[in-house]
Amino acid sequence: SIVSTEEKKGIFSAYKKSFPFILSYIWVSLLVAIVSLGGFYLFVIPGVILSVWFIFSPIILFSENTKGLQALAKSREYARGYWWAIFGRLLILMLVSVAAELILGIIAGLITTFSSVSPSIIEQAQNVISSAISFILMPYFIIYIFTLYKNVREVKGEVTETMTSKQKMLYIGLGIFAILATGGAF
Repeated sequence: SIVSTEEKKGIFSAYKKSFPFILSYIWVSLLVAIVSLGGFYLFVIPGVILSVWFIFSPIILFSENTKGLQALAKSREYARGYWWAIFGRLLILMLVSVAAELILGIIAGLITTFSSVSPSIIEQAQNVISSAISFILMPYFIIYIFTLYKNVREVKGEVTETMTSKQKMLYIGLGIFAILATGGAF
């Protein structure tokens, strides 16, 4: 629904339109996760770099109908030359999320300190409220990232990046490394 901004659609028609993409979405998301995780296992900085490069991959799947590793390659190309700008905006997004969690933690701490309510009940309530905050903020985060994608695409135009064999091997290698490092948890 976000991708087709010109159309006024309800939630059911948005689900119906996106349903054929569900397996591709799962695949692209899995690729982004394991390749980025492989980068984080190498040290934090490569993981951050890869995460910023691939932030647009799911959006590219829906908006440009580009699947698999090719979506990752296009996302990287969109980020080329704008990595710091994208990183800075994502950092702001992360700080908003951390601030909301921090405020929640302070409130929970104050309640625990000044009340007779069991700390385990406070912790459970904090987990429920934290999940609710994430649930409420997630659509805004997705819209923010989509808007960021649209702005970068407007500046750069549609990219036609094709993935080289070397890039494929690197990304697949990072993915295999991540799977092995997590003991095959994927």
